[in-house]
Amino acid sequence: MTKKVKFVIGGAQKCGMSVLSVSLRAHPEIFIPAQKELH
Repeated sequence: MTKKVKFVIGGAQKCGMSVLSVSLRAHPEIFIPAQKELH
């Protein structure tokens, strides 16, 4: 069974995405990649 993406959050420079990433990383059911910007 593979895990599927349920949502994606996009953002722009200087819009607080780092703070959101840190906050979401604390949740046990949410996976945040180690590499912040995936291309």
